[in-house]
Formats: sequence, C-alpha cells, structure tokens
Amino acid sequence: MSFISLIKDYPQELKERIALIGAQTAIDSNDDISAQNFLDILKDSDGNDYRKANIAFLNAQKFELQGYPRNAIREYTRIKDSISQKYSSLARFNKAVLEDKLNLIPPARVISEFERLRYAWGEVPFKQKLLDNLARAYVKNKDLSLIHISEPTR
Repeated sequence: MSFISLIKDYPQELKERIALIGAQTAIDSNDDISAQNFLDILKDSDGNDYRKANIAFLNAQKFELQGYPRNAIREYTRIKDSISQKYSSLARFNKAVLEDKLNLIPPARVISEFERLRYAWGEVPFKQKLLDNLARAYVKNKDLSLIHISEPTR
C-alpha cells in the first residue's frame, strides 16, 4: 500500500506493469483494498487487448475475493470471448468453478466446460488445477466411467 504513492510519477507504461503485478500479488494474498488501489491505476489504461483482458480478469478475481461471485461471473463472461487465449481460458475456468459452487449449472455442464478447456491453455499450473477440478466434477456427478484402473507394474 505504501508503495502505491511512490509510483505516481513513473511513466504510464511502467506504472501499469507495476500495478498489474501488485494487483495480482494483492489478490493472491487476499488484500482486496490494495488490489483495488492497483486496479484504480489501471482503470484508464490504453493498453492493447491482452492487457485489457488481464485487467478485467484481475477485476473479476477482486469481485470474487470481496464476496461478489455473481459480479465475478459477469466479468468472467465478458472476458471469455477475449482475443487473449490465456485470459479467455482462465476466465472460462473460473466462471465454471463459480457456477458449480453456486449450483447455477448442472455438473454435466461443468464437466463439458472443463473438457473443452483441456487443450485451451498449456500452462502447467493451469492444467493441474483444471484436471483436479475435472476429476472432482466427475466424482460429484458419479461418473467414473473414464477412470481406468490398471494393474500395478512390477
């Protein structure tokens, strides 16, 4: 929080890069006030479509952190058709997770969305989180037909 005032005289491009990192760090540490302050720096960004998708994604995460899941879902919905493959995939994933938590969509639809996301973005942490949630969704739906049990190798 104390560093935000220090960057006010920085060039806009540098301020935005710092604010993007600061906002994500604040969200990851559950600090919605700092996240909002960093997002305020970014609200007048003239960045490209990828940066705008990143900012919108951070804003959606902030809504989720603040306990406004329906606002977060609305924001994720806006991002899912973004030109940014990364933020489109992340938004679709987070939207499906939230809709599942709120029981807004049936488990079969959650599974369908997760299956479509399997090849959408290749970042390893994303893939691991996706596969973990996909497995949970199959178990929740009592659909264990895709689980293949093999004999242990010797």
